[in-house]
Amino acid sequence: MGLALAVAAGCSGGGGSGSTVPASPGATPRAPRPAREQLFATASRLSLPAPVSGEATATVGRRVLVIGGLDAKGVSTSSVTAIDPATGRTVGAGLLPEPLHDEAAATVGGRTLVIGGGSVSSTDSIEALTSSTSSAQVVGRLPSPRSDTTAVSSGRTAYVVGGYDGTRPLPAVLSTRDGVGLEVVARLPIGVRYPAVALRSGFIYVAGGLTGSGVPTDAIQSVDTGTGSARIVGHLPSPLDHASGIAIGGRVYVLGGESGGVPTDRILRIPPGGDAVSAGVHLPHPVANASAAVVGSSAYLIGGLGSASAPLDSIVRIGLRSTP
Repeated sequence: MGLALAVAAGCSGGGGSGSTVPASPGATPRAPRPAREQLFATASRLSLPAPVSGEATATVGRRVLVIGGLDAKGVSTSSVTAIDPATGRTVGAGLLPEPLHDEAAATVGGRTLVIGGGSVSSTDSIEALTSSTSSAQVVGRLPSPRSDTTAVSSGRTAYVVGGYDGTRPLPAVLSTRDGVGLEVVARLPIGVRYPAVALRSGFIYVAGGLTGSGVPTDAIQSVDTGTGSARIVGHLPSPLDHASGIAIGGRVYVLGGESGGVPTDRILRIPPGGDAVSAGVHLPHPVANASAAVVGSSAYLIGGLGSASAPLDSIVRIGLRSTP
């Protein structure tokens, strides 16, 4: 595991070749040095059946559902694809009632909720996907149409963060357990659409996004799901939108996105209550308008737009490896 060995009597030491260094009477053996975890991002052997961007993803057990999105021609799709990262198997897993892109998705209570999104215009529908049906069914409605949104889940609760009603960004953060009943748990200081969102230890981090004026922000906002308080806790190095957020290894990361209207390969780490910093590693290629899902100790950044805004069928794996 890369751990340093403790010094003990009879071990080969620093006294020259073949010499031994006895331990001093009463000396305390040196404790093993703990291994450090280093982030990595690598092109996965997995790929999508076809390029897609603006899709939603949700984790179901050890599989990732890739839901809706824009195809290579920029047309909304109704397809749902299941990916098993362990086997590399990719299969069709159902259909949406209508084509959607820029929707949100989260798995709670044994089913995956598909929230908002749009095709020609934004929708207020909440649909549910289950393993027993081949098509999603409408189960509830949002207070107003909402697209360009994101969802995260904790236990049996899903949170809907950011979005756009066709006129303005929506600051209300919603929670639901079943897609039927919804509550406003907080209001963001800055309403945004296309933010990067991740949930860690009861706090939702909302990084960047487009504001009401259509200009990207560098603000990092935090929502305490226990108290409902929301505030600006830090800033990105520069304004960013269409990025993806993940939480792995107890840390929050922001993946890719558009900086100055151009996709980036940058990965940023968000410390609790502080400004974002470089994670010290980059994506294999620029990616924006993708979606990310966490399975076990790994995350997967799926599809999106690459250099020159070309649609992607790639899947990037992000994880942590131990180093001495």
